[in-house]
Amino acid sequence: MDLPLLIYALFSGILFIFLFLLMLELVMDLFFKKVPYVRSENKVLKNVLEIITPEKNQIVYDLGSGDGKFLRALTKKYPHIKATGFEKSFLPYFISKIIPNKKYIIKYK
Repeated sequence: MDLPLLIYALFSGILFIFLFLLMLELVMDLFFKKVPYVRSENKVLKNVLEIITPEKNQIVYDLGSGDGKFLRALTKKYPHIKATGFEKSFLPYFISKIIPNKKYIIKYK
């Protein structure tokens, strides 16, 4: 068997398993968890950011942080804070890890 073909077959198999597990997690989230993933609207996010004024080095926790949209906006407006998000669903957590940002941490619980 040719080496590039073997590498392609191995990569395809790993990709298939990864996508299958990702879809399985999505289906499990939809049918077995009580709180669905709903992305924050921009106008709501804007209103919240106008209301809060965190102090320097204050720690902000976001329970159910989803894809990290709120934490990204918060650390962009207030770079002096420390932000940590917690997410229970794998898919939004995975999305938050794809979008690079070193100013906040999201943990999968």
